[in-house]
Amino acid sequence: MFNYLSSDNHLRSLLTQQANQQRQVLATIVGGDSYSLFTWDWYERMLELSNDVGNCHCFVIAIDEIDVILAIKQGVPVYYSTFSFDDQIHWTNVIEAKQHLLYREGHAKFQTTAKIVKMGYSVLISETDVFWMANPFDQLKQPLNEYDLQISDHSGSHARINIGIFFVRSTKASSIFFAHVAQFWIRYGKGTFITDQRVLDAMLNNYDRLKPIYQQASGKMLSPPLNWTTHFFGHQVSHMMVDGGAFYLFKQAAQLGMRSKKFYGGLKPKFFTVSITD
Repeated sequence: MFNYLSSDNHLRSLLTQQANQQRQVLATIVGGDSYSLFTWDWYERMLELSNDVGNCHCFVIAIDEIDVILAIKQGVPVYYSTFSFDDQIHWTNVIEAKQHLLYREGHAKFQTTAKIVKMGYSVLISETDVFWMANPFDQLKQPLNEYDLQISDHSGSHARINIGIFFVRSTKASSIFFAHVAQFWIRYGKGTFITDQRVLDAMLNNYDRLKPIYQQASGKMLSPPLNWTTHFFGHQVSHMMVDGGAFYLFKQAAQLGMRSKKFYGGLKPKFFTVSITD
């Protein structure tokens, strides 16, 4: 089952089922921490905000098997982002478990995005702790065909772009660019002091720069050109850029009315229990 859910055929099938008429999809990444327990909440919220009844034009990208199972049990469309053997033999650095989780998350963002745009679909990546109050697709900068990439501007608070929210239009340039970033991440992303945030920012030649050691190691892996822009996604979204676990952030979101009404919209909150046995 896991092999199929991580296959290109399954991803292509998901895109066919979930994309809107403009061949756009919304995706979030879950796995490795308590955020996966809120997959159902994110999915139901996107359904409530969708312009189409019964289809949020979205799915989740799971980075471990437990999250795949949780998504399936909750009826949430899911793609499993994992590593092929060929990917693993190109790993350059060896790091500890916490960094490995961040590595898998970066891989899911870059590799899955590269696959989606290559298949001819545009994708809006929105992290699980990004809370929307309106349809995300309606918040994109217009006209859509002017840029290959729209990326959050941190609400103007920092020169570094915020990869918690970004939209990639399916173009030849975006396909080449994200394939390049995904390959760089596979080879060098396991470094202790390198993050997906800073890598993408550096690849866009924005605020960050790659350290000389990575420039030397990557050799001729120069970033291909990309027509991109920062974008303020409006007041219909809240990215809680604070230190805190999923339970704290989702509690804050509930107080702001940003949780799913199906599970958290009444006077009494609703819960479900997941039991896992051998």
